[in-house]
Amino acid sequence: MTLQYSKLVKATYAAALVSFLVGIIRDYSILNYSSSSLEYYDLFYVGGLCSIIAVNMVILNSQPPTIRSWFLYTILSLSLLVIGWFYQPNLYHDSLANLAIAGFVVTLWILGAIASRAQITKGFAFTARLRDGIFSVAITLLIILGVSLIPAFAFSVLASTLWILWITRVRWNEFFTKNPRQHLWLSFLTKAILLNLGTVAMLLWALYFNSSEELWGGYSSTAIVRISMYAFQAISIGWVVASTHMPNLPMGYKRYSLSLTVALVTFGILVSWISLGAGFIVMPIAVGSAQYFAIIYLHNKISLEIQI
Repeated sequence: MTLQYSKLVKATYAAALVSFLVGIIRDYSILNYSSSSLEYYDLFYVGGLCSIIAVNMVILNSQPPTIRSWFLYTILSLSLLVIGWFYQPNLYHDSLANLAIAGFVVTLWILGAIASRAQITKGFAFTARLRDGIFSVAITLLIILGVSLIPAFAFSVLASTLWILWITRVRWNEFFTKNPRQHLWLSFLTKAILLNLGTVAMLLWALYFNSSEELWGGYSSTAIVRISMYAFQAISIGWVVASTHMPNLPMGYKRYSLSLTVALVTFGILVSWISLGAGFIVMPIAVGSAQYFAIIYLHNKISLEIQI
């Protein structure tokens, strides 16, 4: 079990490193060769925020989703996008086309998460985590070819989703659980909150500070937020491995995992409120670590292992 877990972690981090390096090129291209970078990152963060509950409920769950839950997750995410449009249309730059593109992207992200989970469950961690890298390569090439950034965003997500669906075609019958357990709303909501606490906190933080006009060391807040997101993504790489292949841990981790989850998220927010400069460093580390403890807590609460 330990050897298998070690191999999965190494493969996951190898794929993440490739995606990270290509992602740097992608972000450099977006920030330097496109006049729509702010619009793109606003859509990226809004789409991520509206879909992350669904994605985490799929990929961080110890069991595959049901077809019904996949449908409900998608409807929930699209509903949040529409609510966001009415509440903050400026985040979509007052464009209904952007709202439609965000909805398209979110739907594909959820479908891609289901395919990635099936892949990593069978031990193919490298290809399961390479989807982000495929997206980065596609959008960078489209920018070089002169395609407008927002349509390039949609086309690149489509390309990466089709890729993961193609390589998992032999596992399509494993995408969804065939024997769903009894549905308990309180357990479901508890699970939904804990599986998304760290990521939602980080995305809200990034969305809030993305448009700040302050400069930090001569760099814009948009650029600095991206660096913080890189750190957060690096820490979060092992989440899916921990969820599907939980290792044996000391009893102390299990006993205090919930308290540590809440404490770390609270600490990250407080530091950012006191000093944004320190928050750029502390926030991703705190909330990224908090999510691990949330996963540990859920894996030791059998009553929460339910499906809808």
